[in-house]
Amino acid sequence: MTCKCPRMSDSAYDMDTDQDYSEEEARLKSFCNFPSSCPVSASTLARAGFYYTGDGDCVKCFSCLAVVEGWQHGDTAIGKHRKNSPNCTFINGFNNLRSDCIQTQLPSTLNSHPHMAANGFQNSAIELNGESGSEVTADFLLRTGRVVDMSRPKYPRHIEFCSEEARLKTFQNWPSYALLTPKELANAGLFFTGIDDQVKCFCCGGKLMNWEPSDRAWIEHSKHFPDCLFVLGRDVGNVALASSNIPGSRRGSEIPDCTAMNTFKARLESFDGWSYPADKEAIAKAGFYRIGNGDTTKCFNCGGTLHCWKPKDDPWEEHAKEFPGCKFLIEEKGQHFINRAQLARPVLHKVVNIIT
Repeated sequence: MTCKCPRMSDSAYDMDTDQDYSEEEARLKSFCNFPSSCPVSASTLARAGFYYTGDGDCVKCFSCLAVVEGWQHGDTAIGKHRKNSPNCTFINGFNNLRSDCIQTQLPSTLNSHPHMAANGFQNSAIELNGESGSEVTADFLLRTGRVVDMSRPKYPRHIEFCSEEARLKTFQNWPSYALLTPKELANAGLFFTGIDDQVKCFCCGGKLMNWEPSDRAWIEHSKHFPDCLFVLGRDVGNVALASSNIPGSRRGSEIPDCTAMNTFKARLESFDGWSYPADKEAIAKAGFYRIGNGDTTKCFNCGGTLHCWKPKDDPWEEHAKEFPGCKFLIEEKGQHFINRAQLARPVLHKVVNIIT
C-alpha cells in the first residue's frame, strides 16, 4: 500500500479535473473503469471519501487530496484513509457524526437508550447491543449502513426491482450463451441490463458480467460488493419469489433443494465416518451437512458450501463471512453477529461455491 498526502487545505474539488466529488454519488460514478480485481470495493472506497483517478487502483480523497493505491486483502478504506491522512476533515467528521445525528434526530429516544445509532433508512433507532460510542467505529457504521444516506435515502438504488419477480422478467432476452440462469441471478438481487450478460444489483447498483461456468450469483455478488446491504442481509424491501412460482430453467446450474437437511439430526447423521479435526456437531448446528467423503459441507438453506475446515474454525462465523444473506443464519444469529463477522472478514481461506 502506498500513499501520497499533499500538504494542502481541504477542498471538495480536484484541481486537475475541476470536478466536485463532495457527494458520494459523484465519487461512485468515477469508478466505472475501476479494476474488479481490487480487494476493496468501489462502493466502500466512495463512502470513505475516495474517487477513482483512472490509474490502476489509485484513489484520491476529495477532501484532503490524499492519494492511496496498492490495495491488499484485509485493507479497510476508512482505516487506510485515517492512517495515511489522520487530519482529514472528512474522515475525522465520522467521529462526531454519530452523536450529532442522534442529538438532532432522536433526542427523546436517547435519554433512555444511550447506546443507539440512527438508521438512515427509516430515521429510527437501532440498538447496538450495549456498545459504547468509541467502539462503534466509522468502518462499522459504513459497512452496516448506519451512516449511509442520513440526509436522503438512496437505497435500494432501483426500487422498481425490489421484487424478485420484477427482476426475473428483465431476463426475457437473456443471451443463450450466458452460463447462469435468470432464476439464480434474480434470487441474488440481480436484474438484466440488456447488455451482453451484464446484470445489476437492485440495492447497491453493482454490475457483474463475463460469467464463467464455476461462478455462482450469490458468491460473486458478495465477493465484488461485500458492503451491499442486500448481501449483508438487511431489510431493503426485497420481495422474494416462492420457488413454486419460478419458471423452470436450464438444468445443472440451479440452486439445489436441501430441505431434507433442515433438522440438526439429519445434518449430523450426514457426518457418519467423519475423521477431520473440526467439530462436526458445531458445523451441523450452523446449518451445514456433509457432502461425499471429504470435508465439503453445504448449508441446507442457502446452498453455500465450505471445506478445508480447521480445528479452530467457528462454523457460525465462517457461515456469516461467506454467506451473510442466508435466512437461516440471520434467524439464528442475528444481523449484529453477521455485521461483526463481515467487518473481521480476512482473506478467503476456504473454497466457496454452490454445488449443483
